[in-house]
Amino acid sequence: MKKVYLLFMMVSFTVALFAQSARPTMTLQQAKNQTVTKKFDPTMSTPKLTNSAVPTRGTSGLVVSPDYIGSTYQEQQTNYNQHNKISVFPDGTASAVWMTAPYNGAATLRGTGYNYFDGTQWVNAYDDIQRIEDVRTGWPCTAPVGTNGEIVVSHNGVDALVINVRAQKGTGNWTQTTLQGPVATNFAGNTSTALLWPDIATNGNTIHLIAVTESDTGYLYNGINRCLLYYRGTYDETSNTITWENPRKVFNATPEMYTYFGADCYTIAANGNNVAILYLTTWNDARIWKSTDNGDNFNTIMLFDNPMEDDNANPQSVDTNLINYLPKGISTIAVGADGKVHAAFDLMRMHWTDTAVHYSWWPNWNYQLVYWNEDMPVFSGRTALDADTLLANGYPLFDLEDLDGDDTIRVYKDINEYANEIQGSIISYPQLTVDGNNVYMVYCAMYEDPFKGTNNQYCPQLHGIFGTRSTDGGHSWNNGVSWISYGKDIFYVEDWTTGSPTIFIDNDNIFPAVSKQVMNGKLVVDWMMDVMPDITTNRLANVIAKIIPTDSLGVYNNVEEIKQGLWIDPTGIADNTLEGMKLYPNPATDNLSVAISSNEHASADLSIVNLMGQVVYSENVALNEGNNLLNVSVSNLTPGVYMINIRTNKGTSTQKLIVK
Repeated sequence: MKKVYLLFMMVSFTVALFAQSARPTMTLQQAKNQTVTKKFDPTMSTPKLTNSAVPTRGTSGLVVSPDYIGSTYQEQQTNYNQHNKISVFPDGTASAVWMTAPYNGAATLRGTGYNYFDGTQWVNAYDDIQRIEDVRTGWPCTAPVGTNGEIVVSHNGVDALVINVRAQKGTGNWTQTTLQGPVATNFAGNTSTALLWPDIATNGNTIHLIAVTESDTGYLYNGINRCLLYYRGTYDETSNTITWENPRKVFNATPEMYTYFGADCYTIAANGNNVAILYLTTWNDARIWKSTDNGDNFNTIMLFDNPMEDDNANPQSVDTNLINYLPKGISTIAVGADGKVHAAFDLMRMHWTDTAVHYSWWPNWNYQLVYWNEDMPVFSGRTALDADTLLANGYPLFDLEDLDGDDTIRVYKDINEYANEIQGSIISYPQLTVDGNNVYMVYCAMYEDPFKGTNNQYCPQLHGIFGTRSTDGGHSWNNGVSWISYGKDIFYVEDWTTGSPTIFIDNDNIFPAVSKQVMNGKLVVDWMMDVMPDITTNRLANVIAKIIPTDSLGVYNNVEEIKQGLWIDPTGIADNTLEGMKLYPNPATDNLSVAISSNEHASADLSIVNLMGQVVYSENVALNEGNNLLNVSVSNLTPGVYMINIRTNKGTSTQKLIVK
């Protein structure tokens, strides 16, 4: 059973709820003083709980090494959901976009960074200065269009979306136009045609686009501030132009949804004639608007009947004794070729401390992602999204990874820094891709201690990019977990007995984006990487991309094998010939017995390394095929924590050793 220690949080505190985006504050010392233990029983979800078992290896060969494809001083790529940032094409090529800005240039020079993968390499040497627009823009998204073209949509933040399209992806000039929204008017009679925070999906020459109207307070369209609109466009390849239909209100929204919609709280996906739009926040019902006829007609699926809507409508009737288990607010959606909708989102919990005005929350308590598809029941009620309830009802959950293999997860974090700087929970920003019966999930998760930063004592917890897959349509996820952002220069040593970890890791990885389609049996993944676990403007972030064979997700950089020191080559490893190392007694005083199994006769190097990385003992040993028992004298070693490693030409195994 995996134990989870949250060395930072779960403290109740009261805040005034003035708006949906209100967030609490607490001091660093308040966070440090809180310690809560939460245990999980993997048997509750058999066989649906994500596990990190080492799977059978894939057959698609090596992963393309990580590539630098761009940079930006605008690390924050979204307010909540990561929109469609990668396009893939049938010929094995791909393109990626991100929001870019030079140093001190976000106010005037922000725009869309772009790079193109020609089937072999990313070809453009784009940096933080290059952008595809000739005006300031932000929040880009992209999709294939037509026979061989591509489209990029962003907003100018003033009066329109900025649309760039070209008939030949990867080359040639962009044709830039604008799309103004319907007029929104405020109480003083001022007007705005702004469309903001777009997302896009395509089906051949049909473009499906969503965005919200003016966000400034008091600007209403049909009685709604930030009204979420759906546009359908038809692309003409000959003229390289788009004809847009009149917009439709998503969910046929009414004035009762006056402040329902928020920035980037929605996402869209399409596959053939099937189109799905997901809207999800902490405070409102989560809904899916689905079309099976290429956008002609839509029906609504109530994904989560959120009790917060009733509480806000009837504040005097709230029960302050009840705990509410809710979405944290970051989600993703995908559609299979069969038309089935798949979704995932992060979780939190809260309770009212009085009549729907003040509340206490634990944004990281339900620190999992939940996965759903249309084969599964929808959610309703205050406890439907409790982790234990979800597991008992068979919903797949995705948890933090036990990176050091001690069956315990320790997370130590200033909750205010995390909740405000990163937006999501400690496991968040999911991305889904569906290909037949295969469902692929990539997400961002906080590293457990001792994988924490050395550069900032007030915001120490770094994040990594992880991925896994289901081969049965999303019902079970037992094919291993890949630590996608792991590199051989990331390692650690630690000593929990003294509470003094020594860490060597200097990169934070957030905002993953994944291609919505599979590219010739591969997934294209990118993310933002910098040295600090926050999203501060004017700190350089690199855009990193990897191309991963789909049957290697869960195999490549498998977390179980990383614990054994196997992934020292960033492109892949051979099957390990060593397994099952056990030490006893451990702690040891004089003599240590080492049990290990080998798949072949081999000569091996046995070494013991201290916390400074110094080899304090080594010898060459002969291993027989099958089980081996080795005896090592540790009487000359200083009491402390060590790592013992056995390595052959075809395998390696490492375990922690404590000497008393």
